[in-house]
Amino acid sequence: MTKYKVVADFRDLQDGDHIYREGHVYPRKGKRLDEDRVAELAGSDNAQGKPLIVAVSDEGEQETSEGEVSVDSTRYPKHNGGGWYELSNGETVQGKDAAIDAEAKLQK
Repeated sequence: MTKYKVVADFRDLQDGDHIYREGHVYPRKGKRLDEDRVAELAGSDNAQGKPLIVAVSDEGEQETSEGEVSVDSTRYPKHNGGGWYELSNGETVQGKDAAIDAEAKLQK
C-alpha cells in the first residue's frame, strides 16, 4: 500500500477537522485511504492551492512511533510527478534542475 507524507500542515475538513502536521503520515492510523481525497491533497485543487501530501516509498523512509516519517537524505530530490520534486526538508520544487540546485544548497 502506498503511504503518503504530509508536506504542509493542514486541517482535514473531511476527517472531523483532524490537523495533520508536516512530516506525519496520511491518512492517520485507523483511517481508510480514499484515492479521490489523495488526488485532491497531492495536487493543487484543494483549499490551500498547493500539494499537501506526497507519496513516499518504502525505500529509505520509515514511519516512527509518533506517526512521522524519517528520511534518508541521500535520495533527494525525489520526483513526485508532474514535474515536482521533494527536497530533504519536505519542500517541493518544480523542475528537476531547480530541485537539484535547491537540494545542493540544503546539503551545504
